[in-house]
Amino acid sequence: MRTQRFEFDKKTKEAAWQRAAGKCELCTAPFNGRHCEYDHVIPAALRSENSNTLANCRCLCPKCHREKTQMEDMPRITKAKRVYEKEANLRAPARKIPSRPFKVTRVKHRGKL
Repeated sequence: MRTQRFEFDKKTKEAAWQRAAGKCELCTAPFNGRHCEYDHVIPAALRSENSNTLANCRCLCPKCHREKTQMEDMPRITKAKRVYEKEANLRAPARKIPSRPFKVTRVKHRGKL
């Protein structure tokens, strides 16, 4: 599983900025002097090649970029890593939790309810 970070080149960033027209491509809020963050639509860790194309780049405000990374990208990457490690027999099998026998007791009732 790849953990290396990939950055977009200057030409791709310029083209994405032109496409976004100064607005976040998720929430459409204008940047108004705030900086833009360039996001991989499909995380680079999940793609085999060519993750730094214009089709995979979009301009996001810092808030949208942080939320997307935490809520979408990280769970997908973690799951892909788990699946890869399981298929490659790199993960130990899940341990079964031993159950202990329980005793059945009778409850005595006093009087009528």
